[in-house]
Amino acid sequence: MTDPKLFLYVSVNFLNLSCGMLDHFSLAKASIWVRLVSFLAITVVFKSSHKFSIELR
Repeated sequence: MTDPKLFLYVSVNFLNLSCGMLDHFSLAKASIWVRLVSFLAITVVFKSSHKFSIELR
């Protein structure tokens, strides 16, 4: 199990990088969708990993 904070940090950096590339190609709508989907995915993974770490205790 990876550290949730580290995972979150990497995810946010990857998200910013991919959105920066999308914005560079002026795909504003696609960029918004990528942010939304990625945010939801990160939230789900973060919550499930948090529950998992609580269950381990």
